[in-house]
Amino acid sequence: MIKKACVDFEQRASVVIHPGCGGSARNWKPERYRVLCQILMENDLSVIVTGSDAERGLAAEVIGREGDRAISVAGTTGLNQLAALLQQASVFVGPSTGPMHLAAAVGTPVVALFGPVRNTGPDRWGPLGNGHKVFQPPVDTCKCRIGHCQLGDCMDMIPVEDVATAVLNAVRKRALQPQTNSGDLPKRTSRT
Repeated sequence: MIKKACVDFEQRASVVIHPGCGGSARNWKPERYRVLCQILMENDLSVIVTGSDAERGLAAEVIGREGDRAISVAGTTGLNQLAALLQQASVFVGPSTGPMHLAAAVGTPVVALFGPVRNTGPDRWGPLGNGHKVFQPPVDTCKCRIGHCQLGDCMDMIPVEDVATAVLNAVRKRALQPQTNSGDLPKRTSRT
């Protein structure tokens, strides 16, 4: 699968974007992920979009016209392949999902997007370990239901440019650090 994706991880830093969450948490709209893809590619990063088989359409929407420079592997990876891909990536970006936790578990820095709903927030479900960045809308904790935000869509309050800056900073930082497997158990990260 990784060879199929035609990504040379040693020649160019890569960012895995997992835009789906299966409806389990607040999330960015696909067009916000698409703008993020464009910014990252303008900064000479490879972008790999992951997702389930049911999220192939979402991945295609995120890639948009960038299909020749961004790669979708949505629906093509098993758990072991996804773990290997995430371990090779420079940074992971996405909402509160299993792949976010998997990225943190294999030692890849995570830039995570969380809504302000307490029971789906980063204090409970954030990535474990150090070096992760968590974004939430700058609003009080709300009791909105998934898909029914009282503010229209509070996730739009997370600026794409801020997320892109966090990703670029994480890529630079990771490039300077030697890759190690210390075996230490990860600790919960603090929210931003």
